[in-house]
Amino acid sequence: MESKFVSNYSSKPENDLTRLETIVVINCVLNVPLMLVSIFGNILVLAAILKTSSTSSISSPSTVFLYSLALSDLLVGVVVQPVYIANAATGMTYLQTTMATLAFAASGVSLFTMTAIAVDRSLSLHYHMRYPQLMTTSRARYLMVTLWIIAVLLSFSHHLSDLTYFLVIALCIILCLMTCSACYIDIYRIVRQHQLQIQAQQQAVLNAEYNHTVKKSTKSAKNTFIYFITMVLCYLPMFITKAITSVFPDLWTNEWIFTETVVFMNSAINPFLYCWRLRELRVAVLKILHIWAKMVDETRTNTPNTSETLNIVNVALNVPLMFMAIIGNALVLVATLRTPSLRSASIILLCNLTLSDLLVGFLAQPLYIAREITRERSLRQIMETVAFSVCGASLSSITVISVDRLMALHFHMRYSYVMTLNRAICTSAALWLICVVLSLSTLWQMNIFHFTIVACIIVCLLICTICYMKIYRIVRRHQLQIAIQTKQVAKETSKNAEGHELNIVRSTKSAKNTFIYYMMMILCYTPLFISMFVSAFFRQYWRDEFSLAETVAFMNSSINPFLYCWRLRELRKAVVKTTKRMLRLQTDLETVEIIHCIFNAFLIPISITGNTLVLVAILRSPSLRSPSIILLCCLAVSDLFVGILVQPSFIVYHLTKSSNFYKAMTATSFVACGVSLWTMGAIAVDRCIALHYHLRYVQLVTTRRAIYLSITLWIVAFIFLFLTLLENHVFAVTVAVSTATCLLTCLACYVRIYFIVRRHQLQIMVQQRAVAGSINGNNHNMRESRNTATNTFIFYIVLIMCYTPLSVTWLVVAISPTYRWPMEWIVADTLLFMNSSINPFLYCWRLRELREAVVNMAKQISCKMAGKLERYFSSKNTSPEIIVIINCVLNAPQIFITIVGNTLVLVAVSRTPSIGSQSTIMLCSLAV
Repeated sequence: MESKFVSNYSSKPENDLTRLETIVVINCVLNVPLMLVSIFGNILVLAAILKTSSTSSISSPSTVFLYSLALSDLLVGVVVQPVYIANAATGMTYLQTTMATLAFAASGVSLFTMTAIAVDRSLSLHYHMRYPQLMTTSRARYLMVTLWIIAVLLSFSHHLSDLTYFLVIALCIILCLMTCSACYIDIYRIVRQHQLQIQAQQQAVLNAEYNHTVKKSTKSAKNTFIYFITMVLCYLPMFITKAITSVFPDLWTNEWIFTETVVFMNSAINPFLYCWRLRELRVAVLKILHIWAKMVDETRTNTPNTSETLNIVNVALNVPLMFMAIIGNALVLVATLRTPSLRSASIILLCNLTLSDLLVGFLAQPLYIAREITRERSLRQIMETVAFSVCGASLSSITVISVDRLMALHFHMRYSYVMTLNRAICTSAALWLICVVLSLSTLWQMNIFHFTIVACIIVCLLICTICYMKIYRIVRRHQLQIAIQTKQVAKETSKNAEGHELNIVRSTKSAKNTFIYYMMMILCYTPLFISMFVSAFFRQYWRDEFSLAETVAFMNSSINPFLYCWRLRELRKAVVKTTKRMLRLQTDLETVEIIHCIFNAFLIPISITGNTLVLVAILRSPSLRSPSIILLCCLAVSDLFVGILVQPSFIVYHLTKSSNFYKAMTATSFVACGVSLWTMGAIAVDRCIALHYHLRYVQLVTTRRAIYLSITLWIVAFIFLFLTLLENHVFAVTVAVSTATCLLTCLACYVRIYFIVRRHQLQIMVQQRAVAGSINGNNHNMRESRNTATNTFIFYIVLIMCYTPLSVTWLVVAISPTYRWPMEWIVADTLLFMNSSINPFLYCWRLRELREAVVNMAKQISCKMAGKLERYFSSKNTSPEIIVIINCVLNAPQIFITIVGNTLVLVAVSRTPSIGSQSTIMLCSLAV
């Protein structure tokens, strides 16, 4: 859809493009709340359908259709609208293609499902006695799967041509609307006929059951008609605009972009229509909301260590944020000080903001972490004083920057005289003095301190809001003036006005950047404002969760340096140059490859030794014969193959650049790493089944089934390998899709596991209050299941960290095959291989039985080796001194070979200037 949109605007005048930009921004802003409403509403509907699927009142073919409709609407909110917003903001070509394909698939399913519902309602009224035999639940499911497949296949028509894409859209909409219209006309005729029959029956003999069935079908048909009318109202504007612009492209106007948002609006409206018209579904949704609210209240009241848990979460969040704030802001400060061109008044104010953010990470967050751990009163007072000073300086610096941007636009000709470097420095010093003085309010009452924080945040936010409202008006006025000047002023005057316009454009861009900082400041400081306001005026409503607001405020200091580097091109270049100078990395591709080969050579023996120990320990321990251990054994085998085959192929390929070794590395890595990834997905599903069916788990998942599943995973990996050897693009798509599928499956399983564990915890707490000793066995089983789920979750987190970089690189290749990889992306391969070296240590750390088996086996091997050596030397009458002599004899030739070989390498490099590259210098360092 967007490709046509862009083509329509390539020849528009500048004022139309400015107007278009404003409309696109408004459209994106409208899509954000619609996206959230669509996600939340459709998740509630889906949860209500799944929760009550066991009851006969809501488990029917029409419910299957409703489920499919809600799922397609959920995909619109989760996938289509974020891609649509990203496409509108960036205008990237591959995002346009992706958005058009996804939008057609999700919206097409919604359209087809509404048509199927209309046909279903017509059948239920036309064959009301035979309807349960004609339309069963299984047939409804098959129909929905077929509609999804058809919609996905038709969505790829976008890749053929714009005309084909539009014809497919038009044909689908026309056929669906005609089918729905015919069905509803038939429904109206049948309902009218039934009403006349009911009136005749009421006069003769009352048939309550028949009347009830007819009324129910009639009501269901009315509900479906309301959904249909809503869908027509949402889809018809876009269909009309696409039809007009395909025939008459000159008739396109900027406002027609809103028709796409109206289509997305249908996904946000539908869940409210379901709850309004379907009483059973409405009751189920309200019940789910009530259960969620009750779970939150029970968690807060029944869990005695909520405060301690929040402290741990707070500390865990602050530790990485602290390092990010220190490193990011230190880099920005050093880059600014080392770059003489960055010496303007606005950069001085930005440096003041960076300094305050640096002190947040250097002083406030360490004191906050220490206070949360120790809970000492004196430390709390020191932390609050320091935090108020540095966070107050950060907040006031943002406010001064917004005032500075307003002055730059309001007095754009006199700005350099109004705001000088000395005045910027004096302003920054005054801000620090004011913040330090106000921070001393902690020495009085805490209410005064909290009131001071609330007042400061209100004043800063009001000043920023007023400044940005005025900035918007000035920018809007300047845009209109520039548009008028470009039309009326002659070429001589336009040259004189060129510098004036350039200054205005720079000031406008700077104001936009500051507005982004302001929005981030609002997001980070609003929770703190609310918590301090409650603490100052409504202390009885304070809760422990409000302490997270301080962490969110500290987060602003970690985010700011990344915002500067993103929005300020000169500062970004300076930071990159400073980072390279500090790290002294002027690397080329050859150097990166050598580093990764050395690192992989170090990982190979770790991977082979660790996974071999795990496999031997499992095979030698008869007690380790459960299905989960079988899957773990399959994972260890795949990791062992990574160390034996994949990593050596990787090293040899990057040293020789042989195409044969590249093919070997690609094939072996796909099979071994693919099996490792799929096995992690199978383990996640296994843990979910173990918790969901904890009493029937032994019958559902047996050791034989686990062995068959492991063998199937290896067979599927080899089959996919032969398919992907046909074309590189197919290989990239397969890797990206399989990785994303496995990660999403694991995520869904762990979300499900979390809810099951949470429910079991509440049940155990209730049981412990009622019965003391009769539930110990059940509690033990549940604890074991939870521990296993926790262990698998740790494996999953490590898996995400190791596989995500590679999946991103192959996804980029799948979307844009001509894209040239940066040389740093070779890191993704090494991270992938690292997972095979980390896994055996994770098994031994988290699985006590396996750890004991590995330790016992290592002791047995060492004892056997020591016994054999002792018997050998005793039979040969050899003393320990002879062992030392043998060791020395072995080291003597090694000394000679090491000295001669490395000396020859160093002399050859020093006498040959042609090989004096960075990689050769690193090789010389290795030789030394």
